Amino acid sequence: MPHLADVVYYASYFNSSKNVIAAAWLHDILEDTPTTRAEVEAAFGAEIAILVDAVTDGPGSNRAERHVESFQKMRAAGEEARRLKLCDRIANVSNCAFHRPELYKMYLKEHPTFKLELHFPAELEELWEHLNALLAR
Repeated sequence: MPHLADVVYYASYFNSSKNVIAAAWLHDILEDTPTTRAEVEAAFGAEIAILVDAVTDGPGSNRAERHVESFQKMRAAGEEARRLKLCDRIANVSNCAFHRPELYKMYLKEHPTFKLELHFPAELEELWEHLNALLAR
């Protein structure tokens, strides 16, 4: 199944709002196309544009540097942005666990920082448990 559909599946499975589900279809658009945040907002509204922008990596010379700004944006944008990112991460880890072991190792290595930056006690625990289980294989 294509990645966007996987993210939408997890967003739906974990009872996300309509905005999160819509943003799941669009979450990579700012990184993968010339589309701008303003264009996303004009077409889909401010709430969805905020979510999409929040999960879009910022500038940086490597993955860790790019995540610094992203983590800040996700924390500031709120629980729905973190829910969207967790659905994205669950989809990525699920798909690479058996087919792309090098990516699985990367997500496993990143997980402590990812969780430190984005986990809030008693928030999205079902998603965190699912991701933790995927990474415990």
